Amino acid sequence: MLSEAAEFKALAVSRLAAQHAEIEQLRETAAANARVKLCRTSDSFVMLCFGSVAVL
Repeated sequence: MLSEAAEFKALAVSRLAAQHAEIEQLRETAAANARVKLCRTSDSFVMLCFGSVAVL
């Protein structure tokens, strides 16, 4: 049981780290490209907006 909990925790931390890295990469892309910006919606989702097209 304890090893299953440790394995679950390690997997969860790994997934969070991967998500964080992806978010950082998207932020860098947005900052580097003036045509791309981060848009906040009313329900707090963050999207990449390319001109008038938003990508989820």
